[in-house]
Amino acid sequence: MKIMKLIICLAVAASLLGGCGFKRKSKEGSYIGTDTPLQEYPLDKFAEPMGVDAAIFRDVHFDYDKYAIKSEDISTLEGIAEWLLRAGKSTHLLIEGHCDERGSNEYNLALGEQRALAVRQFLVNKGINAFQIQTISYGEERPLDPEHGENAWRENRRGHFMISNG
Repeated sequence: MKIMKLIICLAVAASLLGGCGFKRKSKEGSYIGTDTPLQEYPLDKFAEPMGVDAAIFRDVHFDYDKYAIKSEDISTLEGIAEWLLRAGKSTHLLIEGHCDERGSNEYNLALGEQRALAVRQFLVNKGINAFQIQTISYGEERPLDPEHGENAWRENRRGHFMISNG
């Protein structure tokens, strides 16, 4: 009987603390413990940046098996942050996380997500509203360079940007 009460108490405590893989929704519309928007902007509303904007929204690249922002990409991300601040809150950004072909599909999807989230966090730290930024991972499924080798893999380990103006 005491063991059953203990199990019930532990189950209740775990659910209240967000355990067991469940996340509670906050009043602001995000999951407690994250800043991920509940209502995502439709993916078909995003497009490749064109013209002058294409030069601002250059891909950022990652080292093998890493999701840390590289120092050579900081100026690109700062330029994107400045552009988004000028564009206003009706503009949305989609960050795609990509990987090279090495590793399992599941691993690459998770790594691509970490890459996209790292870029998102950098932009949020620069003052961009988190609700303007969505992320998606394509893992190894959409290679920029279909070849097999270090040069292709280097190009495929990237964060890519799509924009939408409300």
